[in-house]
Amino acid sequence: MVGGGKSYIALDIGPIGQLMAPMGTLTFDDAYSLLRSRLLLGKIQVVMRYSLKPFLIFMN
Repeated sequence: MVGGGKSYIALDIGPIGQLMAPMGTLTFDDAYSLLRSRLLLGKIQVVMRYSLKPFLIFMN
C-alpha cells in the first residue's frame, strides 16, 4: 500500500507484433526477452505466479 490506501498499477505491454515459430520467425526465447524487457522498461516489479512458457505455447 502506498500512502495508507489501496494502489493499483497497470502496464500495457501490448502485442509483440510478430508470429512465433513455426508460423513466424520469433522463437520462445526472443518472445520472452521482448516481454521481459518491456516489463523492466516499465520499472514495475512483477511477481509472476505462472510461467510464460505455457501461455506462449498456447498462443502459438
